[in-house]
Amino acid sequence: QCKLGKEYAYDEFYNPTRILTSTVVIHNASLPRLPVKTDKPIPKDLIFPAVEEIARVEMEAPVKMGDIIIENLLNTGINVIATRSL
Repeated sequence: QCKLGKEYAYDEFYNPTRILTSTVVIHNASLPRLPVKTDKPIPKDLIFPAVEEIARVEMEAPVKMGDIIIENLLNTGINVIATRSL
């Protein structure tokens, strides 16, 4: 009876999306990998191409939490952002 549940079920069936979390290589930092995530849910059918795109990235420290690492990932309007400062 919850309208939000009905909308969620519809979206999950016809257009499922997920927040994507991953890491990228970072140089000159205390850790070798920088954790990142998409700032909005990405369509599930783009998960694997997005992971491949993210895997190509190498960063230089310093990076602040919230910095955009990849802008407009796969022309979706979704950004990949840092989830930790290094």
